Amino acid sequence: MDRVAGRVRRSERGEVPSDAAIFTWASVSPKVARRVNRAEQARIDLLARWSGNPELAELLYLIWLGFVTRGQRVPGLRRRFPEIAEAMVRLLAAQDAGSGGANDPGTGRKS
Repeated sequence: MDRVAGRVRRSERGEVPSDAAIFTWASVSPKVARRVNRAEQARIDLLARWSGNPELAELLYLIWLGFVTRGQRVPGLRRRFPEIAEAMVRLLAAQDAGSGGANDPGTGRKS
């Protein structure tokens, strides 16, 4: 999650392209769309490994997309990123606790 937070901060400073900008580009370029689709699936797969629950992973990713989209319209919302990220981590942790233990974020296996 630290890696995600770091990327978001770099994106906010304009050091790397924002997800919103890349998604807009993907909406007009089939080549970019294919690449974005693969990257999104990798993100969802990572969340699924962490949570052990593919449905929760997809839901959390959709929440993230909503946050990114709304952040474009309401820039002040972006400063709430740490709070939103922590809520997502709590949801993942609650899922882990209900499934008998936490998954190691690196391997997806029970720790």
